[in-house]
Amino acid sequence: TAVVAMVINSMLHVANAGDARAVLCRAVPDDGIAPAKGIRLSVDHKPGLVEERRRIEAGGGQVLRRRGVDRVEGFLAVSRALGDLGLAPHVTCAPFTSSTKLGPLDEYLILACDGVWDVLSDDEAAAIVSTRARLSPEKGGGVDGASQALVDISLRKGSTDNITVQVIALHKSPSEKQQQEKAEAPIVVGSVADAMAMVESMPAAASA
Repeated sequence: TAVVAMVINSMLHVANAGDARAVLCRAVPDDGIAPAKGIRLSVDHKPGLVEERRRIEAGGGQVLRRRGVDRVEGFLAVSRALGDLGLAPHVTCAPFTSSTKLGPLDEYLILACDGVWDVLSDDEAAAIVSTRARLSPEKGGGVDGASQALVDISLRKGSTDNITVQVIALHKSPSEKQQQEKAEAPIVVGSVADAMAMVESMPAAASA
């Protein structure tokens, strides 16, 4: 299965086939501390969905329940995927797509496969990401720390499926802004004499 996302100007475009999911983390409009809400931007293509079952059966296929899970022809637990040619045309790679106008409260985007969503709701995942990503990388935060937190928590909650996570920051975090401002800050000197002294103390290549 696959989920992809692309931002063009202020529009977030998402496409998915299968049960890999995209969830937008939108901050609650208060003091910026409360956990974000999760907004699903993709569709989990399960054979038991009414639209998917109708499509499969209209093409001569069937959805059979095995071990408590609806499966295409009794085998595959997703109705859209890349590959699985033996189940075509009942299993198709045609994606669901969505386009969302991003606003200032849209902080992060989660792209993850079903090992996460088997044990976490959209809101739970968004709350974890918004809380962890706001921390500095030194404290296990940032997007890498948030991605790892989703993996670790999913495992602790008993997920037994594949777990792949990517968290994307849609805006710079406060710590990232501070680092950028610090890197871009000009050198401030007290006088021309101080400036000349600084230049003279530089290595020859740098002063040249």
